[in-house]
Amino acid sequence: MKLKLGRLSVLYSAVSLVVFVDLTTISSNAFSTLSIQHCISNNNSNRQCKHPIASGKGIISHHLSAISNDDDFQEKKDGFNTTELTDIISRLKQKEDDNFLAETQATLSQRIKEISRSDSIQQQIDAHNLSQQDFSSPRHSLSLHLPVVCFDAILPQQKMEGKTQDSTFICFLIELGLGGWFVMTSLDVRSRKVRRNGTLCKIELLDTVVKSGSNTRIPTAVDFVISGQKRCRIVGDDVDMKQRLGRWRRSYDDNGEEIVLGWGEERFLDVPVAYIESSSEEDIISKGMIPSSLPCTEWSAIEVECKSDDLNEVTDELVEFGHSLMPLLDEWYDLASNIRTYENINVTCASRVKRGQPFISVQPDNLLRRVKKDLGEMPLITANSIHDFVFWAAALVNPLPALGVSLEIRGKMLEAYGLSDKLKILERGLKRSIQNLKGGRPL
Repeated sequence: MKLKLGRLSVLYSAVSLVVFVDLTTISSNAFSTLSIQHCISNNNSNRQCKHPIASGKGIISHHLSAISNDDDFQEKKDGFNTTELTDIISRLKQKEDDNFLAETQATLSQRIKEISRSDSIQQQIDAHNLSQQDFSSPRHSLSLHLPVVCFDAILPQQKMEGKTQDSTFICFLIELGLGGWFVMTSLDVRSRKVRRNGTLCKIELLDTVVKSGSNTRIPTAVDFVISGQKRCRIVGDDVDMKQRLGRWRRSYDDNGEEIVLGWGEERFLDVPVAYIESSSEEDIISKGMIPSSLPCTEWSAIEVECKSDDLNEVTDELVEFGHSLMPLLDEWYDLASNIRTYENINVTCASRVKRGQPFISVQPDNLLRRVKKDLGEMPLITANSIHDFVFWAAALVNPLPALGVSLEIRGKMLEAYGLSDKLKILERGLKRSIQNLKGGRPL
């Protein structure tokens, strides 16, 4: 806005008021110092506010003070009252500050609730993990009510990094908040049904961006990091189970053009007959209840259960089977981490810069070292930890970020009900990937 004051023209620029709140340092037990920084953009500044929570705009008043002292400025002659205008600006500025602080306090209160809820779930998981280490005591299951999303198979300790512009997914992640929990499962492509076994996931990073000039408070994009924490299964009928969860479908788009996230009733894979447990009719009805009708943009929570691994099924033969897979795992790692492996254009690799070319877009040795760091130390192949070993090995063969040299086995591993089946899936996955990495049998 330009105001002509006699022979002078003054350009009033907006004041961008940005508040950076270090919420990650706040826990349910202690608070760190809340740091608020005010950044004022002057005429020669190109700084823009990208914080999604709030931003204030005002008028710079110190220009007026400078002008009022100018000998050439004739207030009475022009009939312009700078004192009155300065008072108006001050009142507007104070009102903006009050509103902004109120919004910040509301956001902080919401964040505290999110942290408290996240800590409560984490404590339950930690207690369950601790109980599993006591092999002399009865092994109990952990029951939680969490939202479920059919997205992709992810295994414990894996980290999924991504960016989304899906408005429903953005709102879902923001509502859960940093440290929020949900369950991620995957789709069985052959049956087109959802797998009932998935993984408890925790939101480790949210980086939101609001498009410049946008009037909406909803971010236009979100960068996220989601980490797998613990295997679980969705509770419900053994056969013909239906539950309400999130899934990407074209039918959820108003125009039917894009595949977007929506919430609705989905069908699940049946439990194999050999593993169906007897349950009363009352239990089946209570587990199979579907929430009342809700818009497809609103999520709801359902019951999930973390069960202890069945150590009674572990035999000496299965432990020996596990040990026999170690040479295959070592051979796979040596091939997959060697950049010279990919000079053979017969090797299928999703990370190739261009199909039929010997170049790939990643350094495989660096990628796999990072993956092993995320996964932690390999579990021992013993009767008490062989279940953890097979999932650790599967997470290495199907790494995140993806390398794309192996068949996808994570979803099948999660859905397998017996240890023997899990070991066989891992063995087939290793052998098939080694054939590919040697260029003899591309994927």
